[in-house]
Amino acid sequence: MPEGWLELYHGADGHGRYCMGALLLDAEDPGRVIGRSPVPILVPRETYERAGLYNQCVFSCGHVALDEDGERIRMYYGGADSCMAAADFDVREIVAGLRRC
Repeated sequence: MPEGWLELYHGADGHGRYCMGALLLDAEDPGRVIGRSPVPILVPRETYERAGLYNQCVFSCGHVALDEDGERIRMYYGGADSCMAAADFDVREIVAGLRRC
């Protein structure tokens, strides 16, 4: 995308809950972070995300474009280390919600 490289990632908070976040890397210098989601874009809410082998956990497993422009994506993710699920996102909404660094 022209703004840079959008990365979706998972990380743990201080309570051991794994959530999905997003960050935008500079297109010319991917070592430079341009923006980061101030709050998670996906948190464990459903029973299959909250209870399993590792509770309170969603973690990315990859995504596919749902349209030719790649503006809508489906991210496949693991829930509580026990199942697979999918969530659809609008890439422009994610980028618009990033806090500039």
